[in-house]
Amino acid sequence: MSESSTSRFTSLLRAALRLGWRSGLVLGGVWVAYDLINNLGALDAAGYGRLNHGLLVALVAVYLWAGSRTAYRSGRIQTGVLAVAGASLIGSVIAITSLWIVTYLFLDIIRHNPYMIEDFHRSGMHDMDAFIVDDNLVPTFVGPWFSLALAAAVGSIGAVIGKGLSGPGAGLSSSERRNVAMRRSFEGFERITVDPAILGGKPCIRGMRLSVQRVLEILACNASWDDLRQDYPELEVEDIRQALAFAAA
Repeated sequence: MSESSTSRFTSLLRAALRLGWRSGLVLGGVWVAYDLINNLGALDAAGYGRLNHGLLVALVAVYLWAGSRTAYRSGRIQTGVLAVAGASLIGSVIAITSLWIVTYLFLDIIRHNPYMIEDFHRSGMHDMDAFIVDDNLVPTFVGPWFSLALAAAVGSIGAVIGKGLSGPGAGLSSSERRNVAMRRSFEGFERITVDPAILGGKPCIRGMRLSVQRVLEILACNASWDDLRQDYPELEVEDIRQALAFAAA
């Protein structure tokens, strides 16, 4: 991988984690609850089926919400997809960590789980602890890829929905309606927005948590426009142009 490709990947990863950390923590909470119930609940086959179905519904709901909400606020599908990817990565890290911690702390309880014992006898293995560890390897290595694929599919749909709803006045809260009203007062600067709920009402870029002041500070440190856009992939050239023109007005 070339240096420019590595730099681009790193920038996208940082942007994804920055945009998706809140949703990622929500996903982490879902996974912790799932790991506890799955390992300690002593459910029957029907119970585990309902548990897995509930997990899938929760994942779809969070990914759909994260993608649509972020795309709605930014007006860009790419930003919504990045947020969902970041949420998936954070949620997977929490899920894997939780799985092994629960296994370590409650190993004796898991050994006596009726469903685990039944699976152990069917496996033909002779060591219960080795079977439990082996049983954890599949979600450890396959789970994150499944979660990321689901996030990409559902999150993209959510981002398209959010982008479609992001037109002026569509589904806006009271603070967002104030934002639109304030935007109209900035003649010629339709990408500069003000919302009391975002960064204390500082002029920002398209409703994102990126202020005009921050853009100027980065550029003042001799950073190029390309450097700035690597750190903030959701930023467009016209955003930077209007931020500079707005500051000079």
